[in-house]
Amino acid sequence: MTDSRIPQQDLSLFTGKPAGAGEGAGPPVFAGISILIIHSMTALRHNLKRLFESLGAEVNVSEDIHSITAGGQPAPHLAVCEWQADSAPETVQILRRLNSAMLIYMLSKDADYEITRRAFQLGVTDILNIPFKPEALLSNIFQNLRSTQGLILPDVPSKVMQEALFTLPRIARSDFNVLITGETGTGKELIARAVHDLSGRSEAPFITVNCGAIPETLIESELFGHERGAFTGAVSARRGKFELAEGGTVFLDEIGDMPLKEQVKLLRVLEEHKIERVGGEKSLAVNIRIIAATSVNLEEAVRKGSFREDLFFRLNTLNITMPPLRERAEDIILLARHYLKKTFTEIRTVPPYPMPDDACRDLLMRYTWPGNVRELRNVMTRTAILLNPGRREISVADIPYRFDPEKIRPHHTRSAVTNETPPAGTRETHNPPSAAGEGAFTRTDLTQQNRIYNREYLSENNSGKYNSLPEVRGQRDYVYIAPGETMADIEMKAIRMTLAHTGGNKSEAARLLNISTRTLHRKLNPD
Repeated sequence: MTDSRIPQQDLSLFTGKPAGAGEGAGPPVFAGISILIIHSMTALRHNLKRLFESLGAEVNVSEDIHSITAGGQPAPHLAVCEWQADSAPETVQILRRLNSAMLIYMLSKDADYEITRRAFQLGVTDILNIPFKPEALLSNIFQNLRSTQGLILPDVPSKVMQEALFTLPRIARSDFNVLITGETGTGKELIARAVHDLSGRSEAPFITVNCGAIPETLIESELFGHERGAFTGAVSARRGKFELAEGGTVFLDEIGDMPLKEQVKLLRVLEEHKIERVGGEKSLAVNIRIIAATSVNLEEAVRKGSFREDLFFRLNTLNITMPPLRERAEDIILLARHYLKKTFTEIRTVPPYPMPDDACRDLLMRYTWPGNVRELRNVMTRTAILLNPGRREISVADIPYRFDPEKIRPHHTRSAVTNETPPAGTRETHNPPSAAGEGAFTRTDLTQQNRIYNREYLSENNSGKYNSLPEVRGQRDYVYIAPGETMADIEMKAIRMTLAHTGGNKSEAARLLNISTRTLHRKLNPD
């Protein structure tokens, strides 16, 4: 038997032994993962290829980005590339065209603060200095694969939200300031919380301050704290939010409403990491990360003089834009189902759970939802609680909400995702969501799936695709069915995707597919 471990003498560019390459290593942890390596150093390309192949990955190598082609080869799940400042933007752009959700790692000989900052701004997952320990790279990759499945948001099909959510692990690992923009109700605080939970500060406090809800006379004391006797009523010293969040994250919601006087003091916190209590005479060092959010146009506020330009630039190091729900209509049905299932589970409704019928889905899709996700969540929660017992489907009449006729888009008959008319009689199987909010792949009738990949009819928990690649567990819970594929191929893709979803647990996969374990083994080993 050929030994797939990397010989120690081949690791001259590394500073340690690759994790998983020792005696008694477990199963190939990168099985089904496609990796692209682009680097000018032959030895490094060779060593990385051996490293990833020893862990079960499919690896392609190239000297430069222009020599790779997408034709005939699957789009990679991740790429490891050489950092070159001049060509980095083009490299990232080309890789994103191959797969918009790709993990991109850069290798550099001198990755200082500015290079790292620029790499993150380009959308690079991480940048490592050569030489590096293989286990450091592998640990980073594992963390990202787990992070993409560990978000507290339901998976969504719209490309704009996929891209926004996929940046979160990269943004979280850095310690730069973050500015989240978007209309009220788009989920800015949820995103801020996800960034905190995915960061190295996750065990420390996450403190929210609504800058628009605190009177101007109190906001300074609320943020910075005060000393005893600082003002009438200050009978004792009090720590402010910045001190209370030591080691963690402060989320400043509606930062655009912060008074100019406090903006000056916040700027000092960002620049010097120091605060001064009201009535205090000494500066106190603080170790915090600032995430700010706003529903107003801060650039316009800067032009009007109501927001400091230097503070805007300090906060806007990394930006996340949350699109309104009306611009991602393909997410509406999945979000509606998610909140219905969540509420049904909380009120202990016996499954199968009733879901919106065709007319109800059509209305939900055409409504512009001025209150965005928050409004949709509240409507679905109220619907689930007040629904008459025994209902098998939810009709428009069952929704206790008055839809504004002026906010309903013109009627359409084609799917917002696939531009195809949904097949008649398509129904979903309802399972209670897991603790992580994930659904399960429960459809086994694949006769209608050959040309349809609308998640509404294929799976309950989805967020994107890697063409026809095997799926990374928790990252992409559906497969793409190309026109003309045989039923045997479609069946095998469904089996592989379900195995990825269960982490290789064949008994659980067989249960989800509604077949016996023996049948599953036979299909996996036809010979």
